[in-house]
Amino acid sequence: MNMRLLLLFSVFLVPIRSFCAETPADYTIPELDRLFAECSGSPAEYAIRTAKNWHSRSAFYRLDLSQVRPAVELQVRSDAEAEKRIRRISEEIRRGLAWSLPRQEVRIPFLSRSPEIDGILSPGEYSGAARFQGEIPIDTPTNQTTGNHLWLFGYDPEFLYFAAEFHDSDIRTNKVSYLADSAELFLLPEAALNSYWEIVVSPSGDRYTAWHMLGKYGLRSSYPATPRKLKTAARRTSRGYCIEIAVPFSALPSLSDPLPYAGAVLHLMVCRTDLRNGRELFFSAPVPLLYGGHNIYGYMKAVLQK
Repeated sequence: MNMRLLLLFSVFLVPIRSFCAETPADYTIPELDRLFAECSGSPAEYAIRTAKNWHSRSAFYRLDLSQVRPAVELQVRSDAEAEKRIRRISEEIRRGLAWSLPRQEVRIPFLSRSPEIDGILSPGEYSGAARFQGEIPIDTPTNQTTGNHLWLFGYDPEFLYFAAEFHDSDIRTNKVSYLADSAELFLLPEAALNSYWEIVVSPSGDRYTAWHMLGKYGLRSSYPATPRKLKTAARRTSRGYCIEIAVPFSALPSLSDPLPYAGAVLHLMVCRTDLRNGRELFFSAPVPLLYGGHNIYGYMKAVLQK
């Protein structure tokens, strides 16, 4: 073979070898699940997490419907559980469609004196604060409150304040604060973002904080996080317990002017959790509330005053 023919053969050999190279096999769902469990910090983290969503998974299910069953069974363990869940969904929708009470509004005043966050509601400390009395069980279509619980709201240049005094003769606590007696503040600073803070404080001062994002189809993504300047305190009293929460405005995103300013609109809800008989959790709020504290569509409209 002369040199010219050898050179011509070598020119065509490289692309032929590249063309014939073995293509890596596509990932399977079990392989993607294993990658998902350890993807944090990987350059491929975005692609791996995206492969977990329904749009991506439906491509696998379209080619092999047998893969749908294991995925469904991870979410619903039995036919009885499925029927129970469908019944609950139907009942909750019917309850909402029958709900006729309007969303509440609260005007939050500027406090001339900044409260000390120590779990004590000192005389005059919340002078001029917005005030609610009593409680209404969640999902109860009434404006009629019962009990002597006190709920207070105010703000200063740096913090939004919430304080409460609950009458409770049987205080029960848990290191996971929302699993027993506690006060909860849900704060949606910018309605267009569908993202909100949850701050839970127990009578012993234990707290849980998280930033939640609610998707278009109701799926909630939760991220345990705490605003750097957040202040919370709690103290037991002869009648029950008090809690105080100061949320820094620096932790509240705004699509208009930086908070706070007179006329600014936030949305919020506060709830009381009461563990009864060591088993049953009872939820209430100072105003009518449907579904519970994560129902951002039922929050009070809160307007900052001068």
